[in-house]
Amino acid sequence: MYLADSSHCIVLLVSILATLLGFLRVQKLRFHGEDQSALGSNMLLLSACGIFSYSTFNVVAGGLSRHDDLKNVLVFAAGAITIPQVRTKNGCIIFR
Repeated sequence: MYLADSSHCIVLLVSILATLLGFLRVQKLRFHGEDQSALGSNMLLLSACGIFSYSTFNVVAGGLSRHDDLKNVLVFAAGAITIPQVRTKNGCIIFR
């Protein structure tokens, strides 16, 4: 369990860095495309809200439990890292 939660935290941190790097690189690109469907954007926003609420509950559950157990700290850390990761990916969905 410790290996799964700690590797999940590492993957989330790398994902945040990759998203921020993508924001910087996308500014140089030019896009000539068609209109995006509203249904796809709405479904992405709905799933992001679900992930956001799930990670918020993880933060609450990890914060209210005993802090001397490493499992509880890793649950708290994974939830706390997921929240900014979802917020940065929401920026891609809203501003495209």
